[in-house]
Amino acid sequence: MRPLRGMSQGPPKPVVVVAAAQAVTREYLGGLLRGSGWAPTLAGSTEAAREAVTAQDADLVVLEAALSSGGTDTCEELRAGAAGYLPVLLVTEANAEERHAAFRGGADDVLTKPLDEAELLARAEKLRALRSVHRRVARAREALALAEVRDARSGLYNHRYAQQRMREELMRAERYREPLACVLVDLDQRESLRADGEARLDAAYRELAARVLRAVREIDVVARTPRDEVLLLLPSTPLTGALAVAERLWRSVGDRAFTVPGRSSEAAAPEELALTCTAGIGLFPSLGVTTPETLLEAAASALGEARRSGESRICVRQHQGYLFRPTS
Repeated sequence: MRPLRGMSQGPPKPVVVVAAAQAVTREYLGGLLRGSGWAPTLAGSTEAAREAVTAQDADLVVLEAALSSGGTDTCEELRAGAAGYLPVLLVTEANAEERHAAFRGGADDVLTKPLDEAELLARAEKLRALRSVHRRVARAREALALAEVRDARSGLYNHRYAQQRMREELMRAERYREPLACVLVDLDQRESLRADGEARLDAAYRELAARVLRAVREIDVVARTPRDEVLLLLPSTPLTGALAVAERLWRSVGDRAFTVPGRSSEAAAPEELALTCTAGIGLFPSLGVTTPETLLEAAASALGEARRSGESRICVRQHQGYLFRPTS
């Protein structure tokens, strides 16, 4: 957490940890940086500097080389407690050997004594900008990694990720002799929603996704399939548990209306629609279910059988289809 700044407005000041052996040096460097808009935290030892980095989420460390064995052993230790990339500006003696040792030890930049105040401030700002670039790149990588496993339209996992997890969970179920359930859920009004526009279908599926996520555990996997069904993968879940989840979701869909965009245009008033869903359940262990593909096929077959019944139902596919309609 950054230090509180009272009632002042604007962005928070960048935090710099100033680590130097002598108090006069710490005060001098801290005062100089404070006057340039930084929020300095002063540390008289490497241990205090490391604690300050962790507690303050520092943007920069200005480290005096004389503090600990030339200062170069400390750079990676300080970074270990930081949230992301942390630049280190090392202040050392004015000789080539010291400067080379500082860079070999992990310093991002080096200043030699006697210090030029303008140069110190300019290099501090440059390192701060470098950290900002690192943060933007890190956020972009996180967004890319998330996009690789998420369906952009619903926010659920995508089908490729679900298939990967299904393989992993099936292997685990076989190894530890545990049950595994696969549930396919489909909105009965899916095609009519699509006919009115993809925006209406996407809005319905976003709400369906939210209701599904409230009905499952953290370890369960919820994904959107290429056919616009919702797939639930329930580890360590027998038939009774899978039925309980499917029924809870079935009731959640049917009991409360969905809000979707109006038909005519994006500017049209939203509509409240009463929707229903149908579900199919495939189970492991079960006759013929030995692979992720056959587990998914069992759930799809159960869903198809439930659809053919002509009512909003839940179907379990084991040795034969079992149709179940919860009591309203």
